[in-house]
Amino acid sequence: AYPYVTGHSDEFGSGRGRGANLNLPLPAGADDDAVMAALARACEAVREFGSELVVVSLGVDTHESDPISDLAVTTEGFERQGEAIAGLDLPVVIVQEGGYDIDTIGVNVVAFVSQHPW
Repeated sequence: AYPYVTGHSDEFGSGRGRGANLNLPLPAGADDDAVMAALARACEAVREFGSELVVVSLGVDTHESDPISDLAVTTEGFERQGEAIAGLDLPVVIVQEGGYDIDTIGVNVVAFVSQHPW
């Protein structure tokens, strides 16, 4: 998926940043369960690293009805993702990025953010 040239599983960073990257590419058509499995691995890495803050680039263009999506995430999937991130019990900054199905952007963002105990 976009940007097509980065984010491969064998890219780990370099120099002082070596080991700081974790890329978990998903195959086209990946559904909620596949995304949650990757997110569980990412959350594990966040815990192992000892992170004090999480920044989420929330692209809801992964929704199954989004015109540019090659994934099949449902609104319930965004809820599950939000629960997983909230379960880290860390401060979270969320930057809302892609989303091109006008009818589902808001519902999906709300599904994700409503899982956080603000």
